[in-house]
Amino acid sequence: MRFLTLIAALAGIASCADIDMEGLPDTGLNTSDWTIGEAPPLDDLVNLDDIQIAAKNALSSKDYAYYRTAALDEITYDANLFIWNKIRLNGFSFTDVSDVNLKTSILGYEFSAPFFIAPAAKAGKANKTAAEAGLV
Repeated sequence: MRFLTLIAALAGIASCADIDMEGLPDTGLNTSDWTIGEAPPLDDLVNLDDIQIAAKNALSSKDYAYYRTAALDEITYDANLFIWNKIRLNGFSFTDVSDVNLKTSILGYEFSAPFFIAPAAKAGKANKTAAEAGLV
């Protein structure tokens, strides 16, 4: 009887999102209501570490490794994290931005915002049905 109780307990543990957190900082992110293999709600994610944890949960281990390791030297990866960690928001300097126009022109093309998502190599690994269209 104890063996069946142990098996039932282990089956319950296996059904929740148990994400391998090796190398990732503890951000206090609650992943208990996430489903493995699915993208979590964006409202749950606060910083880049949370986004990386979400990617590790949603992608297969092979696809996650493809995006995470890049060229294996991680120079750009480390530089990006360093720059993002230097950004600080000062709540006292915020101004009313309820009526802002971000329209701009890039190489003669009009855009509603001054940024865009460039095509990514093998974007279909992150979104099998939409591929690069799913990045928009």
